[in-house]
Amino acid sequence: MPGILQTLIGSYKASSYVGPTGNLITNPGFETATVDSGFAFSGGRTTAQAQTGSYSLVAGADEVGNTLLYSASVLTVGFPFSLSFWIKGTSAFALNTSVGFGNNYSSPAINVTTSWQQISVLNNTVTGTTNMQILLYTLDFAQNFWIDNIVLQYGPTA
Repeated sequence: MPGILQTLIGSYKASSYVGPTGNLITNPGFETATVDSGFAFSGGRTTAQAQTGSYSLVAGADEVGNTLLYSASVLTVGFPFSLSFWIKGTSAFALNTSVGFGNNYSSPAINVTTSWQQISVLNNTVTGTTNMQILLYTLDFAQNFWIDNIVLQYGPTA
């Protein structure tokens, strides 16, 4: 699937879009106790690690390996969007993903390190449905990771 784990390819007309602008994720740095309603995760807010600010989200495998799920209908069909976030692990490991919308998913692995790194997960044009899903998971129950500063927006990644 073109665009997975890549920067924006091509161009778009930002002026043709009329609707939400800026980050579509509320509380992207987890600085307040209210976490975006689209998130389901095994873990919680923490001050142990933060890419910026005081908080991040720490996640670890639950009994079936699911770690972090974001599922929401916040996108508009026909417009390009991008998603990026910062991630850091307790140790280096490959984090499995399932990213996409509708019935169109891709599963690239993310190589998590012990240093904060920015990952661009999606960068595509919404087609057919606005039901977006991002699943990050590991079956290694000893691994935890922190995620911070999530940006889901129309157009290129900030």
